[in-house]
Amino acid sequence: MNSPVTKLITTLLQDKKENLNIPLKSCNKIFFRTVLLCMANTLYIVRHAQAERANGAQADEFRRLTAAGERTARQLGEFLRSTNSNVNLIISSPAVRALTTAQRMMESLALSPAPIMQLEHTLYSGSWQSILKRLTSLPESFSHVMLVGQYPTLVELHDYLSANRQLGMMQPGELSALSFSGPWCELSEATATHQLTYHPVLA
Repeated sequence: MNSPVTKLITTLLQDKKENLNIPLKSCNKIFFRTVLLCMANTLYIVRHAQAERANGAQADEFRRLTAAGERTARQLGEFLRSTNSNVNLIISSPAVRALTTAQRMMESLALSPAPIMQLEHTLYSGSWQSILKRLTSLPESFSHVMLVGQYPTLVELHDYLSANRQLGMMQPGELSALSFSGPWCELSEATATHQLTYHPVLA
């Protein structure tokens, strides 16, 4: 490899060796691990919180969160804040239950500047392949991206991407996080690592 990035890393490694008196072999391991962590993208996958039961008088897309669902969504945001999450893009299904989940999470997360919020209709009516296509077109300026949508599409996407864990199911209001070292355009089968799953427990 002889790319500009490689040359920069090599120069920095040499500087570290001279300034810190660390053996180059050990320095290589430490620094490359740091570089990989810095380059990693994070994908949060969130199933909308508990919603009203479906009924014939209301279209599915307009079902709202229950009071418990509202609390769950806020707790998800509080959990992310406690882990110093730096979400900079939220892509939500236009379904009211998903969009409200995203909004309540964003309010509790309380980041400044606030994450960019975008609606993606394929999160409601499309396939996991269409969502993946959306992800692989993301600019590299977004490093912590959240998807908020419905089951089973999000689980299918997660299980396609994850190299180390299959979910099979997600409860309403459940969050899973994947990390991916590389540009979004290279996101594909088994290229991501499942990092955590979180589901609030309401008192």
